[in-house]
This record gives sequence, C-alpha cells and structure tokens, in this order.
Amino acid sequence: YLVEAAEHNPGLRAQHDVWLAALEKVPQVKSLDDPMFTYGQFIQSDASLLGVGLTQKFPWFGTLRAKGNKALAEADAERERLYAERNRVFSEIKKAYFEYAFLAESIRVTESQIEVLSYMEDIVSSKMSLGFANEDDLLRISIEQTKTQDQRDGFLQFRPALMARLREAMGREGQEEIPWPQEIGFPAPLPPTAAI
Repeated sequence: YLVEAAEHNPGLRAQHDVWLAALEKVPQVKSLDDPMFTYGQFIQSDASLLGVGLTQKFPWFGTLRAKGNKALAEADAERERLYAERNRVFSEIKKAYFEYAFLAESIRVTESQIEVLSYMEDIVSSKMSLGFANEDDLLRISIEQTKTQDQRDGFLQFRPALMARLREAMGREGQEEIPWPQEIGFPAPLPPTAAI
C-alpha cells in the first residue's frame, strides 16, 4: 500500500514535480545570459547606414556560482518538503491500515463470541430439557448473544468509512473493496545463546 501511495497519491506526485522543477533551475541560473544580437539600418536620401552588433553580459566573479548554490539549496529544501509529505502520507496510510486491521480483528473476535454463545445456548437448552437449568439462564445468554450481534453489526458499519479513508490515502479512485488484512504470525524465535 505504501508503494502504491508513492506512485498514485496526487499531493505526493505534485511535491515530487515541484522538486524536479527546482532541480532543473540549477543549471539555468549557473549559465550565462543569452547573447543579444542587434541590427539597425538607417536610410537617408543620399546614404544608407547599416549597424550590426552582438552583446553579452558577463556577471562579476563568483556571482553565477552563488546563484547556483542558492538554487541548489532551494532544491534541497523542496526535497525535504517532499520527504515530509511522503512521511505524512505514509503515516496516514499506516493509521488507516491499522484501524482497518483492528476493525477486522474486532469483527473476528465478536463472531467467535457469537459462536461460543450459540454453543452455550445449545448447552443451556439441553440442560433445561433435563431440568438442570431454568429459563433465566437461557434468557441471559440470548440477551448477551443479541448484544454481541449488534456490536458486530456496528463494527461492520465502520468498514466502508475505513476503506474509503485507506483508498484516499493511497490515491486510489473508485469504490473497489479492499480485502481484510491477513493475520501475521509471530516472528521465528531467536536462536539459542550458544548458537549466537
């Protein structure tokens, strides 16, 4: 997602173009001004005068180098602004992605709670038929199951907003659905001290 954002985010692309434009100014300010060609013709009744001239401006010693250094410093400042914009965009993507992953995990947990409550409801129903449980136990489980289903439905309502936020941060257009983040396992354990 970060690579996709680096390629497609409009703000990041605009800042990149500003930096490239600043880099293009460096050789321009270090070069001499264009020479000026002048031509003049004076016509009088008995004689004609013709004048041709070529002029070139030469700056004082070190002036072009100073202009080039200034343009290079401005290009460096634009590069730093580009890095700052990249970090801001990447931060937005990471925040949106982790909120999206947290939502996925919350939905997964509530669905597993619903399964457990359903299993408990079957157990209490069996106990009730045998006379070992009363109707209050079944009612409590049913209420808890309804609360958990409502909580899951509430989580599912957040999905379109978080997907839109993630798509916007990446610079994606359209309404395509972003799949849930995959679970990442724990890293491999460290080797024993003797092996290190």
